Amino acid sequence: MPPFTGAFYDDVTNQGIAYPAQVEVLNPTGEMRKAPFSLGSALTDRDPLNIGNYSINVPAMTALVRCIMPGYQTQFEVVTVADGQTVTIDCPMKRMPWTASYALKTRIDTNTSLWGWALTPDGSQVVLTPALSTNFTVSAAYAWMINLNDGSVAWKYPLGAQSIGPSISPNGQFVSIPAEEPPGVAGGAMVKILDASNGQLLQSLMASTYFNPTSSAFSPNG
Repeated sequence: MPPFTGAFYDDVTNQGIAYPAQVEVLNPTGEMRKAPFSLGSALTDRDPLNIGNYSINVPAMTALVRCIMPGYQTQFEVVTVADGQTVTIDCPMKRMPWTASYALKTRIDTNTSLWGWALTPDGSQVVLTPALSTNFTVSAAYAWMINLNDGSVAWKYPLGAQSIGPSISPNGQFVSIPAEEPPGVAGGAMVKILDASNGQLLQSLMASTYFNPTSSAFSPNG
């Protein structure tokens, strides 16, 4: 099979891009009605003398080449590879036009570790639930609803147990919290349904006496 070589580099700095940059050769582009399948792939070299270089052997054919690197835009090239020919395809990678910044809005002392979480459908709030840890106490085990716009506490509910899989209904009206059996409390495993607007307990369902519930989910209509 003909060799296929090239290099990945940042299109601004011209610096070679090492692992985990990847080149992948896909099936002939004429077969548009079929999902592309990989004919082979290779990762770029991490050696300082050859950083960003790659080499792969592929069948003689017209193929689609895909260059992939986290944080960069995926690049595509259509090439024809013939027997006895060495094809070189370099990949000048463009960085994703993403920016990120954050500012600390508040600090909340929960007195225990938090594990489970779920976002409201509009992304304005998050519910957080506690987990067993070295500092876990039943009295400090609350479910918290936090406003993400300013970091304030919308409400907190005295859960008294750990919960790793809360969920919020698709309409944003209800919170389901599977509360595992607290240490030393037999038969205390529950699934609690709360009002998402104020944290009021609407219903408490006894879970299995043999298994602790670890997750919950609502039907699509809530």
